[in-house]
Amino acid sequence: MEPDDEAWEARLAGDALGAQERYDAVQELAGIRGFKYLDIDAVTRLPIEEVVQRVASVPEIAGSPDRVQATALLGTAEKPKINVQAALEMY
Repeated sequence: MEPDDEAWEARLAGDALGAQERYDAVQELAGIRGFKYLDIDAVTRLPIEEVVQRVASVPEIAGSPDRVQATALLGTAEKPKINVQAALEMY
């Protein structure tokens, strides 16, 4: 694992981050890996070649796919819900 990967892993795993920050970080990580973040519904509509490319780009850690990077590349991050307080802060 590269040092940058470790930083992203820590950032995305941190309990201190809110849902929106984690979602933003997943989108940014997909971009760093050369892909646009797409939700799982959009990923399933891609040409099979691009889906295979995304899957092949997920690194392994100790013989298992890296969960955070798989989330970023395969679009399985849960989109945060906006509550009233967050909506007021946004506007």
